Amino acid sequence: MKASIRILPLAIILAMLSLTSSARSADEDTPLGEAMDAIAKAYKALGTELKTPDPARKDAYVKLAATIRDEAVKCIDLVPAKISAMPEAERPQILKDYKTDMNKFAETAGVLKIALGEAKWSDADAAMKSLKEDKSSGHEQFKMEE
Repeated sequence: MKASIRILPLAIILAMLSLTSSARSADEDTPLGEAMDAIAKAYKALGTELKTPDPARKDAYVKLAATIRDEAVKCIDLVPAKISAMPEAERPQILKDYKTDMNKFAETAGVLKIALGEAKWSDADAAMKSLKEDKSSGHEQFKMEE
């Protein structure tokens, strides 16, 4: 009886761990997932910093924007799991749409980098908002539901 009482919490913990690991996105442990994670971290850090921009930190901001752009460029040639799972006949158009969207995202990150380098905070804010909208739209279209 005591042994089964001790095993029950362990079984519950193991069950919870398996649920959380299976709920992870199909792209999470792939080169695409790693690039997207790097974009998210840089974007979040930059968003926090730009709430009250400090011209003395301009170079750090440019570096974060470069990370966003460089990682977005890597993503252009990668295929999201959702597209891979689609019927063969649908893939070419969806893949073309994905690449178009990722190119736009990378271009906007480049605009952000330039704005930050020139300390044009309102232009940088507009680029950040555009990146956020593009991310939401792209994830809705191309990210596998969790």
